[in-house]
Amino acid sequence: MKNKTKKWPTFDETFKYIKLSLKLLGLPIDKPPNTILFCALLSIILGVMLGELTFIADQLQKVVNIIQLSYLVPCIGISLLAVVKISYMYFKRDKLQKLIAEAKKLHTAIEMDPNKVDIAIDDILLVKAVTKYYSIVNVSLTIAYDLNVPAIILQEYLETNHVRFILKYPVKVPFPVDNWFSWTIVYTHAVMCGFCIIWFLTTADLLFCNLTCQACVNFAVICNELENLPINDEAAIRETVIRHQNLIKFSQEIENVFTGPNFVNVCLQSLMICTLGFHMTISKATNIPSLIVFLLSTLLQIFLMSLYGEKLIYESGRVSHSAFLSKWYKMNEKCKKDIYMIRERAMRPQALTAYKFSVICYASFVKIISTAWSYFTILKTVYNPDHQEAAE
Repeated sequence: MKNKTKKWPTFDETFKYIKLSLKLLGLPIDKPPNTILFCALLSIILGVMLGELTFIADQLQKVVNIIQLSYLVPCIGISLLAVVKISYMYFKRDKLQKLIAEAKKLHTAIEMDPNKVDIAIDDILLVKAVTKYYSIVNVSLTIAYDLNVPAIILQEYLETNHVRFILKYPVKVPFPVDNWFSWTIVYTHAVMCGFCIIWFLTTADLLFCNLTCQACVNFAVICNELENLPINDEAAIRETVIRHQNLIKFSQEIENVFTGPNFVNVCLQSLMICTLGFHMTISKATNIPSLIVFLLSTLLQIFLMSLYGEKLIYESGRVSHSAFLSKWYKMNEKCKKDIYMIRERAMRPQALTAYKFSVICYASFVKIISTAWSYFTILKTVYNPDHQEAAE
């Protein structure tokens, strides 16, 4: 074993944050779901979404204020994304449990062989670090976003000696928000909603990354085995064929569980990035920090998913090349046939898609940014500050 200085983490160590998060969400891996807890958390987000949609409906009956309405696009977008992702996990929890159980078997199989550990340890340590720090970063960004509102209220009070009860985003509630009591109720609900959204998204994204990572490292192990196959060892070659086939099925199951959330992700992210960038160009300086935080969180989430989607394409596609690098030309006809079978299957790399509409990879990440820029330029073109001042 070459990586003596690096400690191989067990599957439970890698997945402990995800398991805890799923349990607190009411979706424990090894037990029936706690539907009451799950619905209670979901209702927090749905309550805020209802207030936002009611506000939009109210504004559409008046002179439309494009600034306020466009500010709600990323808020509604990220709320909808969180609801879709966690709902998919709830309704596909049986498949998810099987995927996690299979991932544990794959992880344990690598753990038993020092040579396989050498191949996989860097990627496993990376996804473990991602699991830890992605959660910390998202929670930190959420706290920073939430604290921006009290900071603005305090700043305006110090400058004007007058308290203006502002909220994180425009929302319609059945009572006036013109005193500390009503403001605290609405603001606390919004803060709870923000944390639930980040909680839902972080759990779903990290589960996606961890499961995809398990597929990637096992494809890498198969590549190494193919390049070092013993000549005419029919049993070893046949075992590799079966493991490769099972790994393809594992990747397809990941696709089956996450293709719906990926589709919503791809459809909404361009609009969210566009409107966040638009507001950064027209908002007051006091609003810029929260917009930057929101934008960074959105970009980080897209990039992380693209990273593991791209890695799966690369590692699964590399199997075909590794099969060609084996000493197939020295083997008997049966072994040649098995190696040819692996090579043909690997000619089409495994990919995670958004309902086949888009492949999750670096190219899709660039496409989302490019589309967001196109939307941004259109929005800037139609935006007229004088008309908006009249609407306000």
